[in-house]
Amino acid sequence: MAMSEPVRPPQPGDELPPFARSTGFDAWNRFAAVSGLFAEIHMDDEVGQSAGYPGAIGIGALQVAYFHNLVRSWAPNGRVLELECRFHAANLKNTVVTARATVTAVAGSRVELELRAEDDLGQTLSTGTAVVAFDSDQAESRNAGANAGR
Repeated sequence: MAMSEPVRPPQPGDELPPFARSTGFDAWNRFAAVSGLFAEIHMDDEVGQSAGYPGAIGIGALQVAYFHNLVRSWAPNGRVLELECRFHAANLKNTVVTARATVTAVAGSRVELELRAEDDLGQTLSTGTAVVAFDSDQAESRNAGANAGR
């Protein structure tokens, strides 16, 4: 029987596995249907163009959902205590949005994260922070994904 490699607790500087999704009308319509966030600027290219964009733009709250999915994928049994998001640029149609996170602090069962979402051109769409709490034995197992490939 092979021994598994011991997993160390999360440490500042650790990167979480990214969460990426293709975006456009299909994704925006599904999100709007469950959130009730229907707005013409997210569904109509002409409205987006009249606002100075190349076309319709993504729903900002969907980027928050991507951050939440990223954190919950890494810590499925953890509790997301805080999650803040600041928007910097519009999510344009037919791009891939990738949410990323870096551990910035660990204090007992709490882990603080710095969040960022980028499009497939590397443009920062949003940034934020999150605080996740979990039992100390879960803290060690949660970092298995963050340490993959190190």
